[in-house]
Amino acid sequence: MTGLDQELLEEEDEELLLALEESLKRGGKRSNTGLHETHASSQLVRWPQEVRLCVASFLPWSEIVAYSLLCRAWRALELEDTLWQVYFAATWPRLAERREAVPDGYPQPWRVLFRAQWAKGNHTEDALEEDWLDFRAAQGLKSKPTDSSTGSRHLKIQEALQQCREDLQQVGLRVPAEADANHTCDRLCRFHRLHLEGDAFLCEVSGVLHQCAPSTPCASCVPSADDCFLVCPVSGRCFPKVNTVNEEATEAVPCHDWDPELSAAQQVGRWFEQGYFMSEEQARSAFGLGGRCSCLN
Repeated sequence: MTGLDQELLEEEDEELLLALEESLKRGGKRSNTGLHETHASSQLVRWPQEVRLCVASFLPWSEIVAYSLLCRAWRALELEDTLWQVYFAATWPRLAERREAVPDGYPQPWRVLFRAQWAKGNHTEDALEEDWLDFRAAQGLKSKPTDSSTGSRHLKIQEALQQCREDLQQVGLRVPAEADANHTCDRLCRFHRLHLEGDAFLCEVSGVLHQCAPSTPCASCVPSADDCFLVCPVSGRCFPKVNTVNEEATEAVPCHDWDPELSAAQQVGRWFEQGYFMSEEQARSAFGLGGRCSCLN
């Protein structure tokens, strides 16, 4: 590119910026006469498309829709999808970011999405709702392991098993290369921890891999001394008993024994008083006895 061509490009850029600056000044000082607005609209039609889009992006979207009813130039400008992308991002910023983050994108244009979102009544972005959406999306990404991570984990386990077998063989302990599926580990089995993150052990007798699940008790778990937890005898990991809550609920239910010295009405009245913390007057009212107090005394 020669120096003359460079100067011509700089002059064109300067003219473009001057035209944009002039349009912004005119937009800030609107005349009350319709003649000036008509003259400004006619001048806008003569500008390049990129200048008109830049100017229109500073206007509210409602004005663009209103101006599109005046002439074909404004109507063609209102149909530009890039303009509605700016309006969508200004109205719903984080929703626009999520749409742009989709690799394949959405089949609908920004103009259609804007109208559909506005028709739902969501005229502004709810910050609290967006925070929850981001939080749930992050939870979903964390809870769903990818195939590559699962395969990498399996490969690391196999390498750790092989390394553990080789280390034991060096000290004279031979571990079967193939795990015995019919073997059931008991308290006589010896386990060796693998060099991995988490609880993973190798049975010396059968070559079976033992791994503790994050929240599910192992099949070989035994109750703790206080009978509140299930303890894995291999790793020592504790799990809460499943029936602990039910047992506590059963223990919390009061046991009302029948008093042979009370009549039926008196016994039921006492049960109401003990179970629902009622007084005798409240119990009489609940039974509809009114002033007949002899049955409760």
